Amino acid sequence: MYRKEALFENAQKLIKGFQVLEMPIIVTEQYPKGLGPTIPEIAALFPDFKPLPKLAFSCWRRRRISAGASSLGPAAGLNLWY
Repeated sequence: MYRKEALFENAQKLIKGFQVLEMPIIVTEQYPKGLGPTIPEIAALFPDFKPLPKLAFSCWRRRRISAGASSLGPAAGLNLWY
């Protein structure tokens, strides 16, 4: 992946910024059994890391995720692929 380290560093900055601003964060993992878990550098930023697994590309197909996100109001999204 091109400039993978920069992507991971910038993702960590965004997550930390959201946390400072007390913005809600919903963490999902795309097919963790086949693609592997979230990278440790990202997982370590969440004290009680419990990502919601998903098989479909869109999170909105998982009722638990879409219902939880909708209850938070307007939101920003961050997807990481590597």
